[in-house]
Amino acid sequence: MIRFQQLQFRYPHSAFQLNIPQLEVREAEKVAVVGPSGCGKTTLL
Repeated sequence: MIRFQQLQFRYPHSAFQLNIPQLEVREAEKVAVVGPSGCGKTTLL
């Protein structure tokens, strides 16, 4: 299992901030990370 709680990330000198209050992915569970360009998909991974 992968579990994030209160995950926050911000690039230096940037207003963009990624906030994820809670994310839990269980074994063998499939998850899609989708969204528009620049919304933080790659940062999360």
